[in-house]
Amino acid sequence: MIETLLPGEEASLLAQAKDEGAREYFMILLALNTGLRNNELISLNVRDFFDYGTPLKQLELRKSTTKGHKPRTIPLHPMVIDEFCLFFNWKSRNEESNDPDAPLFVSKFTKRRLSPRDFQRIVKTISEKAIHRSIHPHVLRHTFATKLLKKTNIRVVQELLGHSRLSSTQIYTHVTTADLVGAIESL
Repeated sequence: MIETLLPGEEASLLAQAKDEGAREYFMILLALNTGLRNNELISLNVRDFFDYGTPLKQLELRKSTTKGHKPRTIPLHPMVIDEFCLFFNWKSRNEESNDPDAPLFVSKFTKRRLSPRDFQRIVKTISEKAIHRSIHPHVLRHTFATKLLKKTNIRVVQELLGHSRLSSTQIYTHVTTADLVGAIESL
């Protein structure tokens, strides 16, 4: 069985991330709402969200940043776009580059792009404080996929996650007793 966040844990994690800072909050919110892999998230540039002064409604992941070098498009929830605008303003106030080719997420000290290990540390630290257990960034991806599968079909989940094989996506199709009861009751 894959590890995911429970609904209460997700809210606690986001609340703690918000307390830690705008960067931490937006990184975790973005991971939970797009299913991005660790490397994909830290590889984002400003232009991936903001083009000619306008926030974009979808992420266009370049093949150079995705696993398997398969580009993909992820539509963004309006709430994520709103939160990006707040984060973008925070970046400006904190003298972080908003140049289109600048990294979206940078170190507070060096202003260089975060590494995958940096994001792992951020998620670990925040999760230990918020939910009293250590998680890794892939748990955020699993949580996104599991929630999404309850609302749509497995092919949509496959496309959004960037899986080339459906069998990779099938790990999210775990059936619970509640699922079985719901199916019977809906007849």
